[in-house]
Amino acid sequence: VQDWLNESYDPGSFRPEDSSSYFTDRGERVRSKSEVIIANALFHAGIPYKYEYPHVIGGKTFRPDFTVLNVRTRREFILEHFGMLGDPDYLNRFQSKMDFYILNGIMPGRDLLFTLESSSHTLDTRVVTRLIEEYLL
Repeated sequence: VQDWLNESYDPGSFRPEDSSSYFTDRGERVRSKSEVIIANALFHAGIPYKYEYPHVIGGKTFRPDFTVLNVRTRREFILEHFGMLGDPDYLNRFQSKMDFYILNGIMPGRDLLFTLESSSHTLDTRVVTRLIEEYLL
């Protein structure tokens, strides 16, 4: 686990116009309040994770929000938070990304975990807890 966590990688960068000042209990900068909630839930449950770790999928490099490890099974999962589903452009990108994952063999519930949010339906922390209990502990 320590070797997995210590693997070096270039983190995703923040553009100058990204004014977020969201930091996790581990001290890392993330892009949203919901990502803070997810990161802190993983951290406090003892789940090893990498934030925006690069994956090459179908010849393209992606930086999913989290790459997480089930310590017991040594199984790695991608965990994505889709947080602006009320925005039509974002919704289209979400659909394209889900299609891309599936067409490249990354299947929801097997390799890919996700949380959803829109302006009218905020992140339910019980869902995060349930995902951790079901897949990561």
